[in-house]
Amino acid sequence: MSDSDMIHLNLKVCWWDLIKSGEKTVEYRNATDFYRKRLEGRNKVCFHRGYTNTTMTFWIEKVMEIGGLIHIYLGEKIS
Repeated sequence: MSDSDMIHLNLKVCWWDLIKSGEKTVEYRNATDFYRKRLEGRNKVCFHRGYTNTTMTFWIEKVMEIGGLIHIYLGEKIS
């Protein structure tokens, strides 16, 4: 898997657990230039459980900016 098309994001354990269980299918980030630039051209997201090496990776279905937040809609789980 190429890192050039993947963004790495750290999550608190509570959010990690909800994404892992399938209850949470959208990740939110503040709509800043920092995140806009990091998400540009990416089609995969790798979530890290806090600052550990425990990860899970998803296809990014779509990214939308709504009301000051960037919504990252998760697609199929890759690993």
